[in-house]
Amino acid sequence: MIAKILIPILIATILTYGYFYWFHIRRKKWWLQLPFFLLLAFFVFMTVKAASWKDYFPDDNSELERYLHLLVVALMVPAVAAIGGVIGRFFNSRKHSRGVNSQLTGHRKFGSAVPLSRCQKCGEVIGWCLALLNLGVYAYGTFIGFRQFEVVHVTYASKNLPAAFDGYKVVLFSDAHVGTYKGSRSDILRRAVDSINAQHADLVVFAGDLLNKRIEELAPHRQLLSSIKAEDGVIAVMGNHDYAEYLDLNSDDRHYQSLANKDSIRQLRWQLLNNAHAVLRRGGDSIFIAGMENDGEGRFQQLGNVKDALEGVPYNSFLVMVEHDPTSWRRKILPECHAQLTLSGHTHGGQLSLLGLSPAMFVYKEHSGFYHSGDRALYVTKGLGGVVPFRLGCSGEIVVITLKNIANSQ
Repeated sequence: MIAKILIPILIATILTYGYFYWFHIRRKKWWLQLPFFLLLAFFVFMTVKAASWKDYFPDDNSELERYLHLLVVALMVPAVAAIGGVIGRFFNSRKHSRGVNSQLTGHRKFGSAVPLSRCQKCGEVIGWCLALLNLGVYAYGTFIGFRQFEVVHVTYASKNLPAAFDGYKVVLFSDAHVGTYKGSRSDILRRAVDSINAQHADLVVFAGDLLNKRIEELAPHRQLLSSIKAEDGVIAVMGNHDYAEYLDLNSDDRHYQSLANKDSIRQLRWQLLNNAHAVLRRGGDSIFIAGMENDGEGRFQQLGNVKDALEGVPYNSFLVMVEHDPTSWRRKILPECHAQLTLSGHTHGGQLSLLGLSPAMFVYKEHSGFYHSGDRALYVTKGLGGVVPFRLGCSGEIVVITLKNIANSQ
């Protein structure tokens, strides 16, 4: 993870620490400069160490978290403060170039060692205020926002839904990333399971990314996850993190590890649908639920096979498709099958939303909530957790979807 952005981090470090050295440190005595250089050396050392992790990120998620804390405190906060200072000095140099305060500064240029002007002081103060705000936001999102989740109730109505399934309740959750629930965070998962069971659902659907990277993460939570109950059981699919893709393994070892992951998910007594389907019955009526293997774009696996998943499913049936990655909806599901409702996760809603804007909306056309194409719909859940324990304005969620027959909903 860090190896992919090592060069940008080092460049930002050079620019940030270079700014503070030139304008605030270089004229001080050596013993006052020493803490500055010790912090710089420590941060660079830890960054290079993080970039040398064998896998995409370490087995111990707390090691990743400690580095992210260091990254915020030692780079992001001073970088924001430095940007404020640079802006203030820029506007001050513009004023100087127009002859303002020329008696004080003469022909000194940007960066010269002169007392701070009002513009420079304002820039420095605003920069540090924004830096401290940035630190507060990070702390809130990590220690408070990540622990929050909500139960969202939505309705999907269709003329194709058999009357016997009118009011059928499906609980959807996704992106548990159980490796992140260590120590006091294990309570988050316990509260989530209690909330799922409290819905007394007809069916529970898990839309993938149970793990961060290794199946061993599941052991402390196996009994808890096995306690999820619904009348028609738990249906699950796999997400990109469940295929051992973030381990430094050759293709054969990765394949065998992926198979072991599938077996471990089945041991939870969840029905794992890998390009397969199940039939749900109420009296003489039935609906179908199908699950595709992960089918993403770019670096993500494209393993979904609609034909295999729907083999034997009547075309006039009511069909729910479960696919971890929502990009597959327009690419495969809409053109290749008749699924009236598709359930996905993967995006986490970006884990950040400010004024209705989220990073996910610039990456995914469908990133959170309901989307429609005619009378067919996709619901993308924001998920429950994440590898990086941070959420701001984008709480985790458990979604309760009530199916309605259009004739009965009018």
